[in-house]
Amino acid sequence: MKMEDKVRQHDELMGELIQMHQDSSKRLRIMENVQAIAIPVLLILGISGLAAFLKAFGIF
Repeated sequence: MKMEDKVRQHDELMGELIQMHQDSSKRLRIMENVQAIAIPVLLILGISGLAAFLKAFGIF
């Protein structure tokens, strides 16, 4: 394999690696945003569900 081919292949691989890193960073930000909303909502629903359950059985 010629040196030019090796350099071109290296540049292509580096470009793909950079693209993959950017995509994974985007996905990570999306997941962090979803967690920032979903966790408090699930906690509130869980607590209100537990309170409704206790109230239905006359404990609360």
